[in-house]
Amino acid sequence: MSETTKKRILIVDDEECLREIFQMLFERNGWEVETAKDGVEGVSKFRKAETPFDGVLSDYQMPRMNGVLMLMEIRKLDPDVKLVMASADPPDLSKHLPGVKCLRKPFSNQELLEQFGIW
Repeated sequence: MSETTKKRILIVDDEECLREIFQMLFERNGWEVETAKDGVEGVSKFRKAETPFDGVLSDYQMPRMNGVLMLMEIRKLDPDVKLVMASADPPDLSKHLPGVKCLRKPFSNQELLEQFGIW
């Protein structure tokens, strides 16, 4: 897969070990990955990206800005980007983020990759 055709994902989680695991998983499947440690940094990286992201994977509970607020901001910037939330205690997204999938932790690699059309 050439650099110009690689899909891009932004992974936002306050736990460094999870960011690294998700990054390796997506990179092994040919995706270009950027990471952020919280919602504020996630929105900033999304807004400043020279090449648009194809997807965003976000934790729910993070410092400074939670995943729901961050994904709402990102949806305003790009209504078509694929958004997935991952949480041990997932919120009801139907009111503020209809159509956004929320994976309950723990989940398998296959469950995660399927959300982005990889599996």
